[in-house]
Amino acid sequence: MRFGRKLMAASLLALAMAGPATAEGLRPAPDYFVHALFSTSMADTLAQICDVLTLDQTALQAVYDDLDVRLAADGF
Repeated sequence: MRFGRKLMAASLLALAMAGPATAEGLRPAPDYFVHALFSTSMADTLAQICDVLTLDQTALQAVYDDLDVRLAADGF
């Protein structure tokens, strides 16, 4: 699955950003970022496990596009 690696990389980034900030200038990831990565990762996992479910690639890309815009607006 093409988005599998992207989801894994995004999940690892979320874990790194969600941890406590130890250096000055670092801040934790916004809740919407963690929520978006968790929900898209869960949807991908469910689609891989269940034969009758599929992942809507267009909707997934829309989530990532919105996430990019919101993160940029928040200075990330």
